[in-house]
Amino acid sequence: MVSTDLPGTLLALAGVDASPTFSDSDLLKALRRDSPTGNECAFFEHYGAWWGIHPFYGARTATMKYVRYYGDENFEELYDLVNDPDELKSVITDPAYRTQREELAAKADAWWLRTGGQTAAYYETESFKNGLATPAKASKKSAPRILFVGNSYTDQIQAVFKRVIGDSSYKDSMVEAVTEGGATLERLIAKNLALSAITSAKWDYVVLQEQSVRPVIAGESEQAFHDAVDLLVAKIREAGAEPLLYMTWGRRDELVLEGQSPLDYETMQQKLSDAYRKAAQRNGIRVVPVGEAWRLVREMDAELGRKLYAKDGSHPSGEGAFLVTCVFLHYFFNCPLDRIALPTGLNEQDCVRLRDFLVKEVL
Repeated sequence: MVSTDLPGTLLALAGVDASPTFSDSDLLKALRRDSPTGNECAFFEHYGAWWGIHPFYGARTATMKYVRYYGDENFEELYDLVNDPDELKSVITDPAYRTQREELAAKADAWWLRTGGQTAAYYETESFKNGLATPAKASKKSAPRILFVGNSYTDQIQAVFKRVIGDSSYKDSMVEAVTEGGATLERLIAKNLALSAITSAKWDYVVLQEQSVRPVIAGESEQAFHDAVDLLVAKIREAGAEPLLYMTWGRRDELVLEGQSPLDYETMQQKLSDAYRKAAQRNGIRVVPVGEAWRLVREMDAELGRKLYAKDGSHPSGEGAFLVTCVFLHYFFNCPLDRIALPTGLNEQDCVRLRDFLVKEVL
C-alpha cells in the first residue's frame, strides 16, 4: 500500500473515473479479498524547491529502490533494500544489478511521462520563487499557430504531422517549419532564419529542436546548445508565444564520432534526455519527451523500435514520424489519441500498435 492508493480508493467508492494522469490504484479489491492491489512498484517524486533541494523521481519495490535526479545535477541511484535497508551504498554502477536498474528506470520514466511530471521545470523558475506565476497548461485552442525550428529531424516529420492534423478536428491549425539539413540552433540564429521566423507571425507555440548530436558532447558543444536555447526562449517569450523543446532520440546503433568514445543507444539517449531536461529547467519551459517515448517503444518491442528509424539508423521513418506526431498532439491538444485517424501510406498495424502503446503506457 502507498499513500496514492487512498485518493484512488475514495474516487472508486464515489464511482468517479480518475484522470489518466492520476495514479488511480485503489484498495477495494484487496478489501473485498478479490485480489491484491497489484502495486509491485511504488512511485515517488519531489519537485525542485527554491531553497536548494534537488528534484527527483523514482520507483521502489519490496527489494529495490531506484532514484533519478534531474536538473543541474543529473544522476541516478539504486539501492538493494534487502542487503542495505538504510540505503548507505548505491549499486547503480554494479553490473550485477544492471537488469534491476533498467527495469525500474523504464517503469519510473513511463510513470513520470504518463502523470505529467515533465512539467516540473516550472518549480525552479524565478516566477515560482516570487509567487507570480501559475503552471503552464496545455492550450485549449482548437486551431493554434505552431512554428517548428530545427533541421531534418523536424523536416522529416512534417508530412505525417500535417496529414494527421488535416484529418482531425484541429485541421484549421497553422503549422510552419524553418529547417536546414544538419543545422544547429546556433547556425539558425547566425543566419537569422530562426529569429526572423519567430517574429514573422503571431505564434502560439514555437518548438525548438537541436542538431541530434550537439547536446551529447560535453564541453563547448553542449554549452552552445544551452546558450542557443536561452537566447531563443527569450525571443519567443518577447513575441508572446510558448517555447517548447523537442527532445530527439539516440541512434539506432552505436554512434562513433571523431575524437570521442563510441556511444551506444542507451548512453546517447540518456545524455539527450539529461541535456534537454536541463535546458528546460534553466528556462522554466516544457520539454516534449519524444526521445523517451521512443526509448520505451524500443524496450517494449525491439523489432517495432527498429522500424521507427529510416535506413540510415538516425532519421525517423514514417512510423517514427507518426510516433513523434502522437506525442506532440498530446502536448498541443491533450487529445485522445485513439480517436485520431491513421496516416495513409504507412503500415497500419504498426501505427495502431504504436498509438495503443502510447495511450496505455506513456501518454
